Amino acid sequence: MSEKKTLLSIHVSVFNLEKYIEQCLESILQQVFDDYELILVDNGSTDQSIEICERYVKAYPDKIKFKKFPLPTVVGRPYEYAIACARGKYFMAVDGDDYITEGCLTKIASIIKGRNPDVILGSFINDVEPGCTALRDTSIDPDKINGVLYSDVLNYLATVPNFHTVQWRFIVSRNILKKFMKKFLVFRKRYVNLMKESKYGDAIRVLFILVSAKSIEFMKEPFYVYRSRSTSLSAAPDNNRSIALLSQLIIIGGCLRIDRRREYQDFVRAQIHKFYMLYLQVCTSVSEAGYLKMTRLIETYTKEFSQLKESGILPVTEFCDLLNRNGIHKGLTMFTKLQETKLISKLQLLFGRDVYIFPTGICGESTLLLLKSKNIEVKGFLDNDFTKEVLKFKGYPCLLPERLTTLSEEQRQSIVVVIATCYEHLITVLKKQLNNLGIFNSQIIIRE
Repeated sequence: MSEKKTLLSIHVSVFNLEKYIEQCLESILQQVFDDYELILVDNGSTDQSIEICERYVKAYPDKIKFKKFPLPTVVGRPYEYAIACARGKYFMAVDGDDYITEGCLTKIASIIKGRNPDVILGSFINDVEPGCTALRDTSIDPDKINGVLYSDVLNYLATVPNFHTVQWRFIVSRNILKKFMKKFLVFRKRYVNLMKESKYGDAIRVLFILVSAKSIEFMKEPFYVYRSRSTSLSAAPDNNRSIALLSQLIIIGGCLRIDRRREYQDFVRAQIHKFYMLYLQVCTSVSEAGYLKMTRLIETYTKEFSQLKESGILPVTEFCDLLNRNGIHKGLTMFTKLQETKLISKLQLLFGRDVYIFPTGICGESTLLLLKSKNIEVKGFLDNDFTKEVLKFKGYPCLLPERLTTLSEEQRQSIVVVIATCYEHLITVLKKQLNNLGIFNSQIIIRE
């Protein structure tokens, strides 16, 4: 492989992705823009992924650098290897089960050559497999990012609802990458075991990228296609989700210490609030072993847990106080019972009614499990994503909310809709939408 510098280093990580890796590689190799190197790293695959990768390396020897790591699989290992050997001026990461949009590299190169930002923030679209939860991108205003003072950008991003902090949507200059990794590796050394539990390492890396950068450019046209599939974390049992989310909360508590700038602190607090709300809604299906594991995690990282309380986020502070007053293990179980009681207190409205959960997603699926455990029959899901209408989630059908208008008035009056989302701003929006469809407030239950 030539040692000349390239504009872009593209890292593709692989682990048992024989079904997807060809589409991923083709989406890159068929781009018109070709001033890039492709760093392909296998993280211990046991299927045919390695053979497929080797075939591509043979076909593109001057373009692809391939590294095979042995078992056991180590989370984050491919990403860190790729950064260490990258020669490009900018670095982007693509998960091997995802792919990029046609012509996107030309557009990315244009931004780099024209404005040379520390970071390019990209938008994405979703490729959803049957029965899976979509990861929808949020609406971002380019005028609040492009050409704006960086501190103001962080202030804005802290307020953007449903902002997914996944590392593949951030294309980073190599100078910033070096700063980010130097800080991140020191941080990770303390939290290496906890990060294995959290499974949300992307969000932590993004925090370090943002604290290391001084300029950012938003690319509005989607460059990335994220594939929602059945083996992702969103398909994991709630017990595992609860442990992962609590672990992430503790780690982000530690992130409050890495930079004292107000705008950065506000951004971290927004992440704390997001992961807390997710934990609140999925913690209703936790085993005793799960409680014990979470108890040990909090006992091990007491300083970080105390920083969560000091974050100033009222519901998070109340959660920490509950655990401090009653002991960690008992406090965790009490918190779970409290969330169940909040919903159970409204259950008398549900018996004998046609119950729908709105929308799909982790919170919706967790609500389904809770209602089923209380012998509440659920009719199905509602979701505004038209691609989900022909799909089933956890075996239940999904309808567009507009379909409710095709029902008779008597049928509509028998409906109860449980709104389950961790994004508080969506509650008002979804409630208003239901009202406009003839569903009254007395028929709507908010999952709190």
